[in-house]
Amino acid sequence: MTGLNDLKIGSLRLLKSLVEEGSTQKAAIKLGMSQSGVSYELKKLREIFNDSLFVRSRDGLVANEKAMRIYPQVVMMLGAAEDLYNDVEDFNPVNFHGKVTVSLIEPLAICMMPNLFERLHKAAPGLELCFHTWSSESMSKLARGEIDVAVHNFTSKDPLISCAIISQVKRVIACRKHHPILKQSSINLQNVCEYPWLLQEVHHPERLPNVIETLARDHLIKPQIVARANYLPGLVAMLENTNALLYSSQIGLSALRDKVELLEAPPEFDILRSNYCALYPKTHRNSKFHKWLINEIRVTLKKLVVEAEGIMHISTNAE
Repeated sequence: MTGLNDLKIGSLRLLKSLVEEGSTQKAAIKLGMSQSGVSYELKKLREIFNDSLFVRSRDGLVANEKAMRIYPQVVMMLGAAEDLYNDVEDFNPVNFHGKVTVSLIEPLAICMMPNLFERLHKAAPGLELCFHTWSSESMSKLARGEIDVAVHNFTSKDPLISCAIISQVKRVIACRKHHPILKQSSINLQNVCEYPWLLQEVHHPERLPNVIETLARDHLIKPQIVARANYLPGLVAMLENTNALLYSSQIGLSALRDKVELLEAPPEFDILRSNYCALYPKTHRNSKFHKWLINEIRVTLKKLVVEAEGIMHISTNAE
């Protein structure tokens, strides 16, 4: 009779892949197994758990209730096994070789990518870095371990994802050179809403409205929104020939400071503070490599914050 003693790490990896891929063929490719090998291991899994685990559909395999119930525990067990395998007394990034995937919230990407690349490759030349900007698929990829670490401005409630606060978010207003608003000695929410707005749309798991729309709604003001986009350099290019304003990451905008002026936002914006967080698979929470990687991201972000503060244009000093 098949029992717990027959349950192997490879079997758990297959179960995880079948839930995620929904196909024996895709799982076989992902794990480097033959189709017959997958079928054999799936048969054993069904015997061990005394359950079919999956049902066939026109598109492949669909995990049943039991498979979905044990999936988070399987992910955690595989992570614990990986920690055991990778446990080394003295971790040295110089000796690390492999692919690492990092996902960044779009406003940070323009500054973070080159700076993080330089820092990581100096410390760990064996790294193959794969950068992505955050998308609607990033949460599920994090939970599956396909992304090693992501940086966003929210804390995850997903039980498969760990989170560490690494820096406070600082946003500023950007406008074109010689914009009329630069002549004002001070600005408030009413002032800035007299101008058109470009809104940066960044995917958020909780589908939160844009900051400008939230503030305008709370203060019963209707801003004139003329464009929405995700790509920060594109939004900055739009500013050059218009009186529109943009509210975004100080770090990201500081990389484009030769094209725009940056102003401190009015006091009303202070209620919307948030933090940048490093998000990573809970299975990696004890990994010495991931602890090192998150610290490198934290140090890089802190350096960029200091540099961005140094070049800030304070609106009260504008003539």
